[in-house]
Amino acid sequence: MAAARLPHSKMGKMKTDIVIIGSGIGGLCAGALLAHSGYKTIVLERMPIAGGRYTSVKYKGYTVPTASWMLLYGKDDPVYKTLQEVGAPEIEMRGAGTPMARYRISGNIYDWPEKGALRYLLSVASHDEDEVNRVMTALGQAMSEETPSNEISFRDWLFQYTRNEAIHSIFQAQIATWCGMNADELPAGEFIRALLSFRGKSDFRIPKNGLKDIIDALEKVIKENGGEVWKLTAVKQIVVQDGESRSIIAERNGNEMEIEASVVISNIGPKKTIELAGVGNFSESYLREVNEKVRPSVGMDYLFITDKPLLDFPGTLYTTDTRRKVSWSVPTMMWPEHAPNGKHLLHGFAVPRSTLDYDPKEEHDIFMQDLMDVFPDFKKCGGQLLLRRNFCGEWPCTRAWQGYDVTQETPIENLYNVGDGAKPEGWIVGSGAAESGRIVARKIMERIKPWGR
Repeated sequence: MAAARLPHSKMGKMKTDIVIIGSGIGGLCAGALLAHSGYKTIVLERMPIAGGRYTSVKYKGYTVPTASWMLLYGKDDPVYKTLQEVGAPEIEMRGAGTPMARYRISGNIYDWPEKGALRYLLSVASHDEDEVNRVMTALGQAMSEETPSNEISFRDWLFQYTRNEAIHSIFQAQIATWCGMNADELPAGEFIRALLSFRGKSDFRIPKNGLKDIIDALEKVIKENGGEVWKLTAVKQIVVQDGESRSIIAERNGNEMEIEASVVISNIGPKKTIELAGVGNFSESYLREVNEKVRPSVGMDYLFITDKPLLDFPGTLYTTDTRRKVSWSVPTMMWPEHAPNGKHLLHGFAVPRSTLDYDPKEEHDIFMQDLMDVFPDFKKCGGQLLLRRNFCGEWPCTRAWQGYDVTQETPIENLYNVGDGAKPEGWIVGSGAAESGRIVARKIMERIKPWGR
């Protein structure tokens, strides 16, 4: 069934190899790789800036991320690899160094050591070596022999080996920060795959000017290779005929344009892709899969201003003994340029007890109580709120819970999904979105040659 055409009288027309809907990190990684390989690529973005939830902006003199902060896997990150493969200039970045992280357990702070970190933290939380050995053995077997099923949550899986809430809280803090969900919402198998994805990787990196440096570099690659990035452009329809995507219809500067393309890549989420292409063009099984699996992860994200840094290292402090398991960082310990002279940023992130049903006002009050418990000198240090955000709905942490993503291919020929609703197994948040773009770019290059070749 072909999607009905929008009524129009004076519609412009053009032809290209690749159309990408949305300029998030998945779309831009795919676009830069394809443009660099000779494909005429057009990226369409409805916002005035590119990058979506993977960029940074200036706000009241501070560098503020739109959501993502960093390259989670450092120089092994899919984003970093893409920059290298397309010949982008080197971007100045820094990692946390040692310690990369600290954990607050029962009111005390413990460094994340370079070796044996998890066993050390579990020992602190437990004081029972038999319990620690039981948990470590189970994790080791899960990572090397048989991955747990996705039919059981990680919390339920871990309950088989310990009911020690201090130990559970260590994992909860990591899961909330990584995935924007809770341990009783994350499939056990997917948690193990995420752990494995970090094995052998370098630590995270933050660019000097925020993630905007990366978005600007990828956009430049697309343009220098004959492509285009159109902002303030709304896609109205993906035109499908005989089970194949043929073109898109977009509105720009008040004018409608039909762009015929060999391939359409959607970076706006599987549900929006279905809406634009027409429900009738998808199989019932695919519609059911998307409806059942794709649910947004959520998070409460806070930026505070202080006159003095409230942490003395540039890594992350995980508080496992607070009402919500919060991750805290002071970006200005790494890059003082992210704040005006004499000021510092404090970043806090947590997820509500349930990501499906919660009271934002109640969760805000809980978060602020946790802030004061962890940083009792907050007000003495000139602490004040700069910005608070509730990532949910159309602007979530990720469009799909970790472990609930759909595949990049759709039932429609030459129509792909990329981004944080189509992450490959084990890859998390922005890094997973970037990897989905890399996967799709490789598939296209294997199947289709650019026009004119």
